[in-house]
Amino acid sequence: TPPAPTLAGFAPTAATVCAGSVATFTATVGNVSGTYNFTLSNGAGPLSGTATGATFSQTLTAGGSGVQTYTLTIGANGTTVAASSTVDVG
Repeated sequence: TPPAPTLAGFAPTAATVCAGSVATFTATVGNVSGTYNFTLSNGAGPLSGTATGATFSQTLTAGGSGVQTYTLTIGANGTTVAASSTVDVG
C-alpha cells in the first residue's frame, strides 16, 4: 500500500490582502510521486487541478471581506489529506 500524502506549512504568503487582489498559498507536499490532485477552496468557487512536486503554490483572486478560511485538499495514492489556513481580506 503506498503511503498517504502529507501536507505541511499551508499558509498564504501574505496574511492580509485587498479584495480583488491575488492571494498566493504555498505548502509542502510529501509522499507523492508524479501528478496529484488538489482543491483550494474558501467555501465559494473552489479551484481544482493537478500539480507535481513537493512545493505547492497556487494563486487565486480574493473576494469578499474579513477573515476567510481556505482549505487545501491533496489527493494522491488513493488517499486525501487537508489543511486549513486563514487570510484577512480587507
